[in-house]
Amino acid sequence: MTRRGNESIAWPAVAVLTAGLILVACGQESSSSAALPASATAAGKLQLGDPLPDFELATLDGQAIRLSTLQDGEHYVAVLWYAPTCPCAVNCANAAVKELTAEKYPDLRLIGVVSDPMWEIDWYQADLRTQIDEGVVSFPVVIDRELDVIARYGATRTPTVWLADKQGRIRFWGAPENTLEQTETGYRFLLKEALDDLRAGREPAVPRMEPIGCLINIAPPS
Repeated sequence: MTRRGNESIAWPAVAVLTAGLILVACGQESSSSAALPASATAAGKLQLGDPLPDFELATLDGQAIRLSTLQDGEHYVAVLWYAPTCPCAVNCANAAVKELTAEKYPDLRLIGVVSDPMWEIDWYQADLRTQIDEGVVSFPVVIDRELDVIARYGATRTPTVWLADKQGRIRFWGAPENTLEQTETGYRFLLKEALDDLRAGREPAVPRMEPIGCLINIAPPS
């Protein structure tokens, strides 16, 4: 597999962090069944209002990205758990490419994480690289090789997103979309809605949505 050099990263509207994931099929829950748990402020292992935990991870090409360098007081930052093998995550990436453009949202940095023990397998890396090259994923993707970041955030499905305001506080968490397919009746891009609310000086109308994508299994492949 041909690898590109460690070119500097240009930040479009969205960035994806890929933390190692073994993925089971997309979940079947819909927006009607994804009820809030007892704590309506839970955001994985974090809480709404908490600061995003800092980390430094590298892309497939070895380019290091530290989250705190993106939090400059002028940008909203979204951390998105992603996997190239998960159709739900790919659907979300397509929505981000279409809706969260740099022209419309110059104040957003969306960064993705892959937490998957399979990331070292050639075909897995090839799938991710192809999606980046073809514009399916329009953002840098970093690899959670040691699975430290997923342990701190508590992601259990892809896609799952943590959206922080310009002060770095978590204001939206969970499924970026309320259905598994954009063609389903009642589809909403909740990540975009939450971002629009923050940009308008409002609290997100929907601050959290239980993740409904592919299950993450961080056990090493047999």
